[in-house]
Amino acid sequence: MAGAADVTVCFDRPGALGLALIEDPAGVVIQTVRPNSLAAEMPELHSGMVLRTFQPADKNEAQTTDGMAYTAVLGMLKGSPRPLRLGFDEKVQQTVPVTFTEAGTLGLKFTPNQ
Repeated sequence: MAGAADVTVCFDRPGALGLALIEDPAGVVIQTVRPNSLAAEMPELHSGMVLRTFQPADKNEAQTTDGMAYTAVLGMLKGSPRPLRLGFDEKVQQTVPVTFTEAGTLGLKFTPNQ
């Protein structure tokens, strides 16, 4: 059983969802919501949200996408009957804005990603 998502939407009509999804270290993330699509009718959806749960009509409870391969998630979305419930969370930002207000060295050492 999956945990609760921040935002849950239900696609109950046939047709393309209208979500351009990308693979991200956080999971499967909305890159864009296509205009004039089913997803565009849901103002709570926006780029950067992480798909966390799905519940097609033939399942009794939501299932998590955590640990699922990107291609498996896409296949699940394309093959699921309607109504299809999707749960999204806001993507946690991995950057922290900092403002330095005094002159001098920053005291930071940069190293390449491993």
